[in-house]
Amino acid sequence: MKKIIGALICASLSFGVQVESGNTVIEISAAAISVIHGPVKIFEMDPYYTAKSTWGNCAKFGDALEAVSVDGSSAIQRTKKNAAIAGESRFTAAENGFTAEYSVTIASNTGAHFGVWDVYLTRSIFADAIVLHGGQLLPLRTSKWDTIEVERFSIRTAIGEWSFDLAASGPAKWLLRSTCDRGWGAEERKTFTLLNQMANIPAEGISVKLRIEAKFTPAPGYDPLLQQSEAAASSMKKILDRYRLNTGEMPVDAAKRADFYAQRIAALTADLAESRLDPRAGVIIPEPKRYVKKIGAYPIPKKADIACNTEHDAALELLTLDLARYGSTAARADISEKACAMRIGVPSKDASVAAACVRLGIDTNEFARAEGYAIAVTPSEILVAGSGPRGVLYGVQTLRQIIRPGKAGAEVPACSIVDWPDMQFRGYYLENTASASRDELFHLIRNVYSYYKANVLMVEINWLKYAWRSHPEVSATNAIALSELTAIADYAKKYKMRLIPAVFTYGKVGNLLKSHPDIAEDAAAAKIGKAGTYCPNNEASYSLIFDLMSEIIDATKCDAMHIGHDEISGMVACPVCKAMAPADLFANDVNKIHGFLAGKNVEAMIWGDFILETARWKGFTANSGHSSYGNFIVHPAADTIHKDVIICDWQYSASTNFPTLAHFAEKGFRVIGCSWYNDQNNYSLTKAVREIGQAGILVTDWGFLAVRSPSANALLGAVYSWNSATPEPSALPYDPQAVFAASVLNRDRSSQKFGASFTPVNLGSAANRMLIGDSNAWIGLSVRSDLTYLPKGDIRLLGIPYRIGDKGVVVAAANTKRGDAVSGKIGVNAKSKGLVFLHGVSVENPTVFKQIFGGYRVTYSDGTSVTVPITTENAVHWTSTTPRVNPWGSWKYQFAWNSTCAWEGITRRGEAVNLQAYEWINPRPNDTIISVEAQAKDLPGLMIGLVALTAVQ
Repeated sequence: MKKIIGALICASLSFGVQVESGNTVIEISAAAISVIHGPVKIFEMDPYYTAKSTWGNCAKFGDALEAVSVDGSSAIQRTKKNAAIAGESRFTAAENGFTAEYSVTIASNTGAHFGVWDVYLTRSIFADAIVLHGGQLLPLRTSKWDTIEVERFSIRTAIGEWSFDLAASGPAKWLLRSTCDRGWGAEERKTFTLLNQMANIPAEGISVKLRIEAKFTPAPGYDPLLQQSEAAASSMKKILDRYRLNTGEMPVDAAKRADFYAQRIAALTADLAESRLDPRAGVIIPEPKRYVKKIGAYPIPKKADIACNTEHDAALELLTLDLARYGSTAARADISEKACAMRIGVPSKDASVAAACVRLGIDTNEFARAEGYAIAVTPSEILVAGSGPRGVLYGVQTLRQIIRPGKAGAEVPACSIVDWPDMQFRGYYLENTASASRDELFHLIRNVYSYYKANVLMVEINWLKYAWRSHPEVSATNAIALSELTAIADYAKKYKMRLIPAVFTYGKVGNLLKSHPDIAEDAAAAKIGKAGTYCPNNEASYSLIFDLMSEIIDATKCDAMHIGHDEISGMVACPVCKAMAPADLFANDVNKIHGFLAGKNVEAMIWGDFILETARWKGFTANSGHSSYGNFIVHPAADTIHKDVIICDWQYSASTNFPTLAHFAEKGFRVIGCSWYNDQNNYSLTKAVREIGQAGILVTDWGFLAVRSPSANALLGAVYSWNSATPEPSALPYDPQAVFAASVLNRDRSSQKFGASFTPVNLGSAANRMLIGDSNAWIGLSVRSDLTYLPKGDIRLLGIPYRIGDKGVVVAAANTKRGDAVSGKIGVNAKSKGLVFLHGVSVENPTVFKQIFGGYRVTYSDGTSVTVPITTENAVHWTSTTPRVNPWGSWKYQFAWNSTCAWEGITRRGEAVNLQAYEWINPRPNDTIISVEAQAKDLPGLMIGLVALTAVQ
């Protein structure tokens, strides 16, 4: 029996639709087509597209859609007649199978060389399955698969047999190939594909028809509905495991088990912090070398005197800010004040601190190492002692992590802690700093980087973004004063962080060449604005960059500078450079800049990829001889580059072994391992650096500030470089991404203050969609895509109470034809310091780049109103694992810059979903809020769903 989603004509032609029949669901959009059978995505297809001979994009079938319709269990897409790819696609769901068809004409003179349709087979289903083809049985192995031509064939999997009938009217044959060993792209695309790839498209164009018919015969005993329930239960169990919580006894029935897990998560996380840690558990990150928990706690008074010297201003500032959230004020007391119950300092400098160490049984020799510290807390006093000022600061950062709510305010549990770092260099690379405000950067220094005991902040400087005195022609019209860079450097220094400026030299200098085309390596490319490399044999190149570097050094008082040298395109173009070996050009440039910096007592650092040979270091980041950069052999430069230059070896794979680090060390260089967002990569790379006795780790952050996503960065590089005995990611007692994301959040929200009260708001008549039900429930995607496992009633999620009823408020972009763009009015009728919106978003082609979805219109009693924007910073696409438009790779998409992932769950078919809690700070807390309305922008496929609203008093 077929389940049909009614006929639909979409005004927005990129908006996706779904069709269902029996156990099969097909999701179709302009960007991707997915076939789901039971609970599992079996196939994912790229829409038909064309590409140039260099694989640059020409056109995609979905670029020029004119009509999208649903006819029973078929979805049809039609393009405009004059499109570069014109025609029709039809995707039809069958009870156990599907049919997919393209009938397209590639227009003349489009520059297209290839025409491609690629269908990806889910690896977990098809890996090591048996292919039945031409009377042969062929294992579909991930380690080795020879591409074969196919028309009619079958694949026998554990859940049943898929039979394919493929047809193509064009010149290309259908192929069954492997992409399992691809070194690039999303992990889900490293699998097997059915590929129809036409080459040498004639200039006059061509018409082709392509068809796939797939039929599924379930294996004996395979029940898709049972598997769907099992998948749902398994998915919910994985979510529970990420919270590191005990499951307790559970039902045997799979459907009931998934619901049990959902209720268990809600109950056990009700009063966890936004980091998903129990504030009373005393978890410290990084884990100290010695941590003894004792009985009792020190209650911090409303007026807290802290004995310390002025050199500990940063530590005092931290405690002052944190205690203010509990209603306590902190003030400095003289370090010699004996009656003071809270004391921080260095025993070798402060006699009263030394005496307190003796009194509290602290052996100062235990933390005498650089940056070491000790903490002693009893019910009557607190002592933080450091081997030096930096150790004192790190001790206070640890103390902040165990401050917790007590009966009347803040308290600190009794304990004894001794700690020190294992690695001397623990850094974060911060890209795109010019896009962030001073307050944002200060927050990151204070509450993220220093909080987890990093001691280096590497700040990337875009040549255009700063106002240069020596060369004002380089600066963009909206350039930032160098005094801002000075402020960042001074604040980092206050928090004992060494600031290292990072610039690009030699390559990636197209921004410099806009104002100075005379120094371009490729003069012809410079004339059309496409040059990216300066000429290393032109003295004017160095006159320019040395002037700018001098300004940076003066502004930051830095002792090191990163000078780039990665991924260089455009080398060896001018006649002089063509006469020299690329390795000599590279080494000469590095050495010349190193010599200039050394004259100013500044060390030089470079990326290591261009002095690693591509052919030798397969599987690692190595770009000497790489075709993407001109095949130039640069790695011999490693033998002539000055050995005082520090190599930053960026390796982002999940490998457990990184021999490139030892390679550089053996050549006499100091080496910094550079990780990114992947937890396992941070663990393994840090371990590899420590094993060869090198200095430490630099966590790079591509995308972190550019798109305001905490998922583009990592906690664990700093953690593992501080304490190498920390367990690997899967064994940690916390979710590192959730902890990192929580630390990025603004700490000044009303909900985070001691004694905050909450009033859940009834959504009233504005609630217009059932959260559970048929295909029109929630955001109306499918009967399998609702909020089945979201607990209902009065519940708490990570410390915030909500009232979740049977219905939510859903607004839709006009192009979807699925609801109103403006909701009814939600009555608040109260004064409030802030509002917490528990919401989710569904949008066509979700992206990590900033997007405005709409807003909440908040109306006050005087009739005035303000609109609270709903953006990618506070709301994310509600299906957590749906790929985003993201040039950097796959992140954990359930975390946002300015909201908390308050609820993680699954759909009925087991797809991971999330709801975000975004707290808006009311600029007019003394004025009564009358109502709130949700508003959706006219974005392709946009649906905004508000599940609950809570006012904070």
